[in-house]
Amino acid sequence: MASILLVDDTPLNLEVLRLLCHHAGYTTRQAISVEPALVLARAQRPDLIISDIHMAPLDGYDLLRIVKADPQLAPIPVMLMSMSGGHGIDRGKAMELGAVKFIAAPVEAQVILAEIQACLGTPEASHGPGHA
Repeated sequence: MASILLVDDTPLNLEVLRLLCHHAGYTTRQAISVEPALVLARAQRPDLIISDIHMAPLDGYDLLRIVKADPQLAPIPVMLMSMSGGHGIDRGKAMELGAVKFIAAPVEAQVILAEIQACLGTPEASHGPGHA
């Protein structure tokens, strides 16, 4: 079972992502900022990191830079999400820094799950209701 580290400074966003991932059969850990996310990533080596971009004091771009600069964390794919405007700029910067995917909200749950499955290289049929 794949593990996903979710990073967002909005508790409601974290909970929605957690429920979505859990329903699809993934285990999750959550962090409300970059610093605790890095502690969790180093301790538990998730299979995927999904992070909001717009957080403070460090943002999702900072998290991505730090992960990609750390030889132990660099192999972990990072998906960045943006809940605000400026998606074209966000997408370009995210991909330039090494994100494997960028998702602009609002987005349907099935799209998020398909992107997660693509990042993890898991077939769609292996996850879904009944596999929690």
